Amino acid sequence: VYAANSGDHPITIYDPTSTGAGPTYTRTAISGNTIPTQNLNPVALRVLGVTPVPGLVPLALPNVQGADVSQFEPNLIPPTAKATIDNKLYTFKVDQLFGRNRLAGRYTYTDSKILAQHSYAPTEPDTQQYGGHNGSLTFTQVIGAKAVNVAHVGVQYNNHVHAGPTPDPNVSSNLGLPTYQTNQYWPQFYFDSYSNTDYYWTGVDRQNPKDYPDQTISASDQFTYNKGNHQLMFGFDFSNYRLVTIEQGQPGGNYNYSGYFTAQQATGQPDGVPVSYTGSGLADFLLGETNYLSVNYYPTYHTRQSSYDSYAQDDWRVSQKLTLNLGVRYEYWTAFADSSGLMATFDPNTSG
Repeated sequence: VYAANSGDHPITIYDPTSTGAGPTYTRTAISGNTIPTQNLNPVALRVLGVTPVPGLVPLALPNVQGADVSQFEPNLIPPTAKATIDNKLYTFKVDQLFGRNRLAGRYTYTDSKILAQHSYAPTEPDTQQYGGHNGSLTFTQVIGAKAVNVAHVGVQYNNHVHAGPTPDPNVSSNLGLPTYQTNQYWPQFYFDSYSNTDYYWTGVDRQNPKDYPDQTISASDQFTYNKGNHQLMFGFDFSNYRLVTIEQGQPGGNYNYSGYFTAQQATGQPDGVPVSYTGSGLADFLLGETNYLSVNYYPTYHTRQSSYDSYAQDDWRVSQKLTLNLGVRYEYWTAFADSSGLMATFDPNTSG
């Protein structure tokens, strides 16, 4: 195993099973910086596709020494790979006159699909889709010779879907890992070392599915009246925002490998302080020496908020060279709330 930091300084890895007694905890360097095949962790071999697992497509290995290395990251995606972007936009509009009054309606549909290979898992296409629907009605009413009223209502719905890998209820057991809760998505493995010595390749994350549908309902009314040198306007606006957050989190586990297990303990330093340029998170991963594990499972959040505002305005033309714009406006936003009771909001007016 060869690792390098941003200065391409060689890293020496040590055998964690050779750890001596404290306080020095001396270890023996792994010969040739190459981990013997028999010492490789079986889970790591399955994750990387060295050991075949039914239904799992092997990951491509990074090229850390070739000409494709850029910004200290490997080019995991083949040069011949292609990304597909499919955009759609449809708009329909209708205007109808009723004497001096007009009713206008509009509907817009947008859809964008992106299909590209993911940098962490180039054998699995990364699919994203976003877009939605937007509809509105506007009624303009002419009232006599001096007044106009405009009423508007609208509904907007959008979503942003990240498809992620194909669900597999047996993914954890197939990899040889515990199943912590009902899970059908890949665990994550990150091996960015304690000193960022694994710049070139920092983890295997197949990006579990996400979806963020949102909806906005709006209504407004504006009354305009002209009297002499004054144009008076009165109105209000209302909007209701509804955002749903759907994320899987890491129900299969987020495994972190720090590089401490393959590092050499620094003499005279507290336990856990390694000698510079020793140890690699990737080497820890290959040996199955996990630094810590976290398991996260996110509920579905239904965030809600409303806004209200009203205003009065007077555009007063004092003379041909002077116009005063006078007005007052009041706005009120409700606190964010979750319709399922999953969000807490600080209320300074609540006693206790």
